[in-house]
Amino acid sequence: DCRGQTYDGAANMLGEKSGVATRILEENELALKLHCQGHSLQLEVKAMSSQCKILKNSMETVEEIVKLIKFSPKREQMLDAIKSDIMFQCDEETAARNILTISRTRWTVRARGFKRILENYSALQELWKVCLQPNDGLTVEVKARIVGVQKQMQKFEVYFSMC
Repeated sequence: DCRGQTYDGAANMLGEKSGVATRILEENELALKLHCQGHSLQLEVKAMSSQCKILKNSMETVEEIVKLIKFSPKREQMLDAIKSDIMFQCDEETAARNILTISRTRWTVRARGFKRILENYSALQELWKVCLQPNDGLTVEVKARIVGVQKQMQKFEVYFSMC
């Protein structure tokens, strides 16, 4: 017998009229429905961290880095080429893996994304220099975003908060 159920709060799961939890309750009235404690904790940590200026700036910087890389196949290929040059100078074990997209709610996935940014830190800084060279075809808006990320990455607190 089902005695409890937990969900992340999505309407299709916890909806009062046709959510999965409501349908299960129709079958078994003892099946209490609760908001998942792990998900609740993630939401609270996210809300709390947005109150800390250093963490907020670092997270915004990481999200911008991901957008600049993942939404541009050209920049992603350029980063791979830069990493190949760096890897040529070091062993395979220290070679950086690809940038990951950052989950908005799953902090364990976010931590892996931060780790990948740190692994690629010097390659990213080199990429920004290459991207900002004249006649590269980037729009003024994209160049401004790159300059902003580049400046943020030079700050100790941004680097430190990703560790």
